[in-house]
Amino acid sequence: MKRVFFIAIVLSLFVGGLASQSLVRLKLNDKLTKVPGDVVPKTLVVYFSYSGQTEYVAQRLALYTGADLCRIETAEPYPKDNDLLVARAKKELESKEPIKLVDNNLKLKEYDVVFIGSPVWCGQWNMAALQFAADKRLEGKIVIPFLTAGRDNEQLLNNIVKYAINAKIMRGFCVFGDQLKKEKEVDDIILNCLKRNNLIMAERFGEALFTDMAVLKSVKIMQTKYPKITLCDIYKSYYQDAFGPGHMILSKTEAKKAIKKELNMSSGATVGYEPTGALGRYTRVDLAYIKEKKIKIDDYLDLVMSGVTDNTGKDMKEWEREWNFVMSVIERYGVKIDGYNDDKKVIMDMWNEGKYVMHHSRIFNEQYNPHYRLVPTSAVKYLR
Repeated sequence: MKRVFFIAIVLSLFVGGLASQSLVRLKLNDKLTKVPGDVVPKTLVVYFSYSGQTEYVAQRLALYTGADLCRIETAEPYPKDNDLLVARAKKELESKEPIKLVDNNLKLKEYDVVFIGSPVWCGQWNMAALQFAADKRLEGKIVIPFLTAGRDNEQLLNNIVKYAINAKIMRGFCVFGDQLKKEKEVDDIILNCLKRNNLIMAERFGEALFTDMAVLKSVKIMQTKYPKITLCDIYKSYYQDAFGPGHMILSKTEAKKAIKKELNMSSGATVGYEPTGALGRYTRVDLAYIKEKKIKIDDYLDLVMSGVTDNTGKDMKEWEREWNFVMSVIERYGVKIDGYNDDKKVIMDMWNEGKYVMHHSRIFNEQYNPHYRLVPTSAVKYLR
């Protein structure tokens, strides 16, 4: 493909729910238990990252907790030269003089739980991250530290106690060595921390890890963007996240014909781009990008086709479990969706007939006129 397409997937959108100091642990098998909105903690992941490893862990953490993300930036950027970098890191550790940080305009009082992350430099935390931990606005809040390192440095986690002196420090985690190269290991380390601190309800479906906070966040985002969204439309988004575009594409030739036909119907201003489901394994990319000549139709089609897989052998009972988890979260947290019970029955009836693919609802089509195709998020790169 001659041109490469970039879409930044923003993970830091607002989850919703009233902030509270009260946390709950939920039982998976108790699907009838309602959870009042004021027990949903508002969570923030703050991190310093130089090489990108700590940022990667922070993004995974935000995905599963439904947290907002904030990167710590120093007013004087760190040098790219390794010798100069080490020299500055050692100087900061020895002097412990205040480091001027870029003002991020954070409203810390809005958050209940704050994760603070840093790489291990010269056998210690990055001082900019520790300086953030000393912010007086963290008083009384739950603070959970996390580190990335070349080797196991979990013993350094407790060093944050000397800085966040008035916060409630809970046990964090360290990701190190080859663990940083394996997504599943990173996710399991994060999951163990969240479960240990009673912050989430979680379950695995194949290789996919679902948490109640990730589901709640995704549904709230959909409702914010599409106030008239129905349960059937949410189902479609999650189905797309699990299966990609293969269920709608007979061949590349037919797919191109359909796109050309639909381009004439597109308003040029529908979804833009957005991740599907809770995990964002696929991204909806608007046909408007073709109309606006930001990408050629053949390049667009190549991106779409790169996500086509053969799911004929997939265990649909596993998909049913995945969707039932989503509905259990919606019901548990009392998320209001117009026509919920009627749409729930429509989905169950469809399953009883051995069918699983669902189109957008009439309401959604009339209100939002969607014209897009699915692209694997991993294939979405820079547009030149």
